[in-house]
Amino acid sequence: MAERKGDSDYYSLKTDAVERLVNASEETAPDVSDEEIAKVSGKKKFHIPNLIKVLLIKYWFFGAVCFFFYLGLGMYVPGFYEMMLIMMIAGGVVTDLLTNKLIRFIEPYEGANDRYLFVRSRKYRSFVLNILYSVVIVYIIYYIYNLINLAVLTFAGKDAKLLAVGPILYGAFGLAADMLFVGARNLLGRIVKDARSSVEKNT
Repeated sequence: MAERKGDSDYYSLKTDAVERLVNASEETAPDVSDEEIAKVSGKKKFHIPNLIKVLLIKYWFFGAVCFFFYLGLGMYVPGFYEMMLIMMIAGGVVTDLLTNKLIRFIEPYEGANDRYLFVRSRKYRSFVLNILYSVVIVYIIYYIYNLINLAVLTFAGKDAKLLAVGPILYGAFGLAADMLFVGARNLLGRIVKDARSSVEKNT
């Protein structure tokens, strides 16, 4: 079969392309914009920031603890202090086994989301530490509810409808208290780090 005109040139061009591809490196590669890379890779333009994901996870699990334990066991646990103890233990267990595990699962690299956690230990002692931390968080949530209801009674009188405990507000109050402690921990860490670096420079 006779070779068609241009066939040799065609295969020669293909061979050159393969050779350039094999020998490609960062130095020889052409500059490509992020926009072009996104088109080729098929990545969506809409992206949820990592912090928003962390906040949603924490909020959801705080609300879930309220729904399943406070509302779910409320009729079976008539005592206030017994219910408080259940909420404290449940909050710590859920935080250690579910919330923090999921937050670490979505982190872009190992340790990236530690700054959003108060208890950052990855060892077994984190279980006990998270329960102790939950004791503080539940007490703060309890006092937030009390302060709001006290304000309602003060301004609206005894016939006013008090704020009831529910997953939506419980999750919001728990998230606010948690992030307040996390922020304070990060701030203290930065202060200590800056102080150490300043001492090292002066010595």
